[in-house]
Amino acid sequence: MFEKFDGLLKNQIWIGFFIHLNWALFIPLCDKLKGELWTASIIAIAYVAMNAAKFSVKLFQGMSLRNSYLGNNVASLLAIGTMLVYLSGYPEWFLVLDAALGILFCIFGTVHTINFRVYLSKNYSEEVFKEYMVVKEMRTSLGNIIGFSLVAIVYAEMDIEQSMKLCVVATALVLVLKQYNWWKYFRNMK
Repeated sequence: MFEKFDGLLKNQIWIGFFIHLNWALFIPLCDKLKGELWTASIIAIAYVAMNAAKFSVKLFQGMSLRNSYLGNNVASLLAIGTMLVYLSGYPEWFLVLDAALGILFCIFGTVHTINFRVYLSKNYSEEVFKEYMVVKEMRTSLGNIIGFSLVAIVYAEMDIEQSMKLCVVATALVLVLKQYNWWKYFRNMK
């Protein structure tokens, strides 16, 4: 399955797996807090704002692949900061900051996805591109399945504060992987 992939593509598969596993740990925790502290209307408004953010992607169309990846890394660092806000005793502010970060991730994630697909289409054969996209989707599903399964097991034994601490550690570890990935592959890309 990986025979046709070079180091860049293999790294994107493995690091992407850990990114999705990490978010699968965090999303149910966030959803639980939203359900406890926000009305359905406020939750819907936050989701509308995140989806509306994609309309601003055109403004970032000229952003380089390097900078779109770096933007995602900065947003991940800010995500750790928002988790620390929760652990400092401000769950309402955590949710507001999380919704704002959701907007950033929608923008930078979309811009990066577009940029990376363009890069792949220019630098790899159609066969390798298609194989990569299939493996990428499988990787995303596997990361989510394992992450959500861990949530079902681990969070049953942990309170919300312990769970948030786990998310801080997991996100910090994934950020180290993402920064390594940026340094090794993306920092010199246009």
